[in-house]
Amino acid sequence: MGANYWNAGVIFERTNEAFNTGGKLHFAMDASEMGVVASSDAKMTILQGGNVGIGTTAPAHTLTIKDTGTVGTSTFASGFSGNGWKIDDSTGTVAAAFDDLTVRGTMNIYELLIHQVRATNGSIWVSNSGKVDSGSGATSPYTLFFDTGSSYGHTFADNDLIRFQRWDSSNNSLKQSNLKVLSASSAASISASLISGDAPEAGWEYVRVGNTTNADRQGAIYITADDTEAPYIDVIDGVNSFSTISGSSVKARMGKLSGITSTALGTLSGYGFYASGSAYLEGKINATEGGKIGGWEISSSYLGKDNLRLDSANTKIIAGNSGVDNTGTDTRAVLGKFDGTNYGLRVWDGTNTYVRLTSAGNNVIANWNITPTTLYNTGSSGGLIMDASNKKYIVTTGSKADSEIVVMGDITGADKYGIRGNDLTGNLLFKLGMDGNEIAGWEISGSRIHKYSS
Repeated sequence: MGANYWNAGVIFERTNEAFNTGGKLHFAMDASEMGVVASSDAKMTILQGGNVGIGTTAPAHTLTIKDTGTVGTSTFASGFSGNGWKIDDSTGTVAAAFDDLTVRGTMNIYELLIHQVRATNGSIWVSNSGKVDSGSGATSPYTLFFDTGSSYGHTFADNDLIRFQRWDSSNNSLKQSNLKVLSASSAASISASLISGDAPEAGWEYVRVGNTTNADRQGAIYITADDTEAPYIDVIDGVNSFSTISGSSVKARMGKLSGITSTALGTLSGYGFYASGSAYLEGKINATEGGKIGGWEISSSYLGKDNLRLDSANTKIIAGNSGVDNTGTDTRAVLGKFDGTNYGLRVWDGTNTYVRLTSAGNNVIANWNITPTTLYNTGSSGGLIMDASNKKYIVTTGSKADSEIVVMGDITGADKYGIRGNDLTGNLLFKLGMDGNEIAGWEISGSRIHKYSS
């Protein structure tokens, strides 16, 4: 049995030996290879009285599930907009999530935490803020006093860039006031200069959008379900002037990504996470579609960058020719199932093969064909064959051994070694060796050279 197979069995355990009554029915599985299942491997147990245990062999109730376990639907998402249900005992306390719960009798609750879902119109900009209670000064710079109810005041700092913005329906126009904080030494007031827009007024609420000098105060969080391409959450940073609020100040976005166009990735689509910097993930990445990481393109069937591709769909690795093997004329090396059927290595340009080492046996290196017994390089005009099986070297005039001109080795096939040469029509020109010696019809022996006339 392979490692991918489990041993399983149904076991009846008799618990009353004296009277041959009573027992447990176990459904057991053992993940070890060649293992033998026992009642200790039980995944589910049924007692004689009908109690069922999952993960326990001694169920005390009609249905008992082992501690530190969970039960629920096959798919589950937590939270207000989630789906499915789950009862979880994995952390030592039992938690449950349902859509609806009806209690007909008494419901005893020791502590009840009620979550109130709140809604807001428009979008939310998360940063420092303050509401102007009053102000002094007819021209810039202005001294602004802030609402100090509940000792709140403001949380602005020197060189903060703060903005008020609201639509004025009475004048059908946008009111916007952009200020730079000159001094924020008091929690109740600031001194600020007008950079652009309208002069500040009482009742206006300003928010920090950046800072001209302090990099730690140049960021914010923006949450919207109203904007174009919403919903999404933005992490904004690097705002050191009012002109840098938009554009490259968006460092990360989570949610709908169709509003992001990147020089590296182009226009994004769908839902997900975008970061202009780095992403650090310590857990797993589970994805069914691909993308790019460090210039590497990832899909469900391949991993590739530049001239290198790991092609899982076709079970091969391609180096060269832009990482593709089915088109192009550039030289590429293909390792794996190089021809769609056989495993091996091929170096070629789409037409000419320079190296082929394959499980099929038809191997080639620099036009030399290699088989388990033969190394040869022949063509229509001839070539050379080294034949280990028949123990000889052959010079040919064509692509086959039967067009041989010179043979060195076993020249007869009967273990008679030497060298032999023929003309183009197959007539013997010479032979030297164990089959005798002859040159142009002259026979040569140890004692004479002679030629028989016809």
